[in-house]
Amino acid sequence: IRKEINRISSMTAEDEEKLIDLIRMCRREQEGEYFADICYALLYSPLHKNKAVLDELRKSKDRFFETCWDMATRVKALENYYKGKKFLPDAFTKNNKIQEIQGVYVPIWLFDGEVDADIDFEASSTRVYTQGDYRITETSYYDVRRRGTVPFAKIPVDASTKMPDTHMDAVEPFDYTELKPFSMAYLPGFLAERYDQSVQRSSPRADQRAENTAVDIMKADVTGYSGYSVQNKKIKVNRGKVSYALMPVYMLNTKYNGEDYLFAMNGQTGKFIGNLPVDKGKYWKTFFGITAAVTAVLGSAMMFLL
Repeated sequence: IRKEINRISSMTAEDEEKLIDLIRMCRREQEGEYFADICYALLYSPLHKNKAVLDELRKSKDRFFETCWDMATRVKALENYYKGKKFLPDAFTKNNKIQEIQGVYVPIWLFDGEVDADIDFEASSTRVYTQGDYRITETSYYDVRRRGTVPFAKIPVDASTKMPDTHMDAVEPFDYTELKPFSMAYLPGFLAERYDQSVQRSSPRADQRAENTAVDIMKADVTGYSGYSVQNKKIKVNRGKVSYALMPVYMLNTKYNGEDYLFAMNGQTGKFIGNLPVDKGKYWKTFFGITAAVTAVLGSAMMFLL
């Protein structure tokens, strides 16, 4: 079976029946452990959009297929993300690293409510003109006030200390229209974290995000001036309903040269974030190559000038 799976990436349309037979054999022998490898290999074959092949895979425990296919798709997306990163160490991009991606359902609190904002701005308008032999700059100052109520819904706050807030914020946004009632059927292939941050401890962060958004909206309404600054603001956050949800995130926690690298990907959109290591050898080789080329060009130019 393993030998046949290794051949999948080179299969063409003529091999459709052969691949379907392989899938049926795995299902017949209950070799579920191979399905993730089949899905991954299939992505590199012209058959990866073949309806008959995908339909046959779906017969093998629908949700399990979806998890395997989704994981394989994300792995390929990660490989594509690596492309073009000229200074990324070769060892970091090996398949055994990439395939260590783990799907995690991260617990989050979703806050509803509204913000009452009352903000005083000092705005300025500048006019420059010439009068005789003088160039005059005229600046006018204005008191500007903006007041309003900004409703908000489902402001997310990471409810787990195991997930860095910076990573969770960076992989946003999630599409909350796709939220579904909890079911154990969604868990195969994923880890599911339980919240360890209460609503009370998470509320200040939600309030701050709501306030920042409200202030940004008010600032965007101060137009027609050369500049402005906030002089005074009164903000009141009125909290509403709080919901609990689990959001899909793919995590890659790997070590390279003694340093840990945490990489995260939005399970809905495929958005990637995280620090990648730099191969200093590649960097300096490129740097000195560019420096040598520039030096050669300047040398030629100087010889020409002489």
